[in-house]
Amino acid sequence: MTMILLLVAISFVSALVDHDGWEFHGGKKKRITHGLNLATKDYAPRNTQGQVDFDERGEEKSDIVITNDEAPPAPILGASYANGDRKSARINAKQRLLLQQKPSVLNFDAAVDDDQASESIDASDSWWGRLYVAGFPSHMQYFRAHFGVPHNDKIIRLVAASPPNMCDESARIPILNNSEQMSNSTVIVAVRGGCTFGEKANIAQEVGAAGILFVNNIEGNDHPPGPDAYCSNITASMINKDDGAHLIEAIRHKKDGVEGRFVPITCKDNTKSTSYCFPARTGDKDFVSNLEYNGRMVADGVEFDFLIGEFGSWMNPTIDWKTVVPSTIGADAHCCQREGFVGINLSDTHALLCLRGECDFVTKAENAQLIGAGMTIVGSNSSTLHRMGADRYRGRKIMTTNVMVPSDAYDHLVGSFYNKRDSGLESDISISHPLQFPPL
Repeated sequence: MTMILLLVAISFVSALVDHDGWEFHGGKKKRITHGLNLATKDYAPRNTQGQVDFDERGEEKSDIVITNDEAPPAPILGASYANGDRKSARINAKQRLLLQQKPSVLNFDAAVDDDQASESIDASDSWWGRLYVAGFPSHMQYFRAHFGVPHNDKIIRLVAASPPNMCDESARIPILNNSEQMSNSTVIVAVRGGCTFGEKANIAQEVGAAGILFVNNIEGNDHPPGPDAYCSNITASMINKDDGAHLIEAIRHKKDGVEGRFVPITCKDNTKSTSYCFPARTGDKDFVSNLEYNGRMVADGVEFDFLIGEFGSWMNPTIDWKTVVPSTIGADAHCCQREGFVGINLSDTHALLCLRGECDFVTKAENAQLIGAGMTIVGSNSSTLHRMGADRYRGRKIMTTNVMVPSDAYDHLVGSFYNKRDSGLESDISISHPLQFPPL
């Protein structure tokens, strides 16, 4: 009888455990967690005590946290569904509570001296970095997961998962319907939520992908936990919600995915007791320094240069863009006055021609985005081009492509627009030399 009561008590305690609360040391300078939560979703909300709140599912809140190494051993984990084919049973909620916490693969300690560690060690120890995607105006910051292997220096192809979060939420089953697109040179882009990070990573490994990139579904970024994918031998990282929206939108236009390269960043302490960060590998430094953000457009047989801004979205080189002069839709030539854009609807293949000045660049882009345009073309006041900047937070919200062209090119575009309109046609431009990665 005593043994039965003991087993019942253990089961009751297990039902209350917040698996995200298991702690371990991921480095000498930072204490972090690496576990799952009872909600079976990797975005479970927390209350002010840092506990998972299960009210929306009718579950009790967790008030017991295991903070030692005496958790029960993890069960043998099943695989998952790929293309609807069940490989083996998915772990259930009770098994989740038995998942043992695992030491993180991340090292949060920065090397003190450049000579103390080799490039390979720096790259493998790097717990964050920058993702460069061909055609994008700037890099995206990524955080590595607590599991998986380091990123290499190869160009990979980023392919969106189907369904976007790799999960059948009604059945709570991880699933991937487009596994035929995956290879050892592809990284799967999956939205956070529905199933655990580890379950999604296991599918990615199962179908032969090189890695998985999680897109956060809340503000900010994090290091995804995955005790159920502790032995994973693929890369696993996360980018923030806004960067993910830009990336998924680009992939929507290129079904076979877009090219990208993960660049691990290392931080060193210098003699002034401050730290500085840079690509961990010499090859990555060369790659970044050789990136170019200029290209060429063609309108009515005339080719001219453009320079993409430091914010906004991917430039789609396959679209024949239709230009629009703001004054013809009741807006000001500088694209600064919001009231002139209210009630106007364009398509995402329209490019709005705006003069430089009168307001900041991001305001012009916000107004173009308000009316549905896909690109903002800003005419310089000279033959000199500058990379347009923006407040980082506002810039992340811009989903349009934003470029600057020389003053004479802008005049040509405006003249072409009116000439075509008088003939009952639309003026269009094409991208003759799109943004590309430097040759390896």
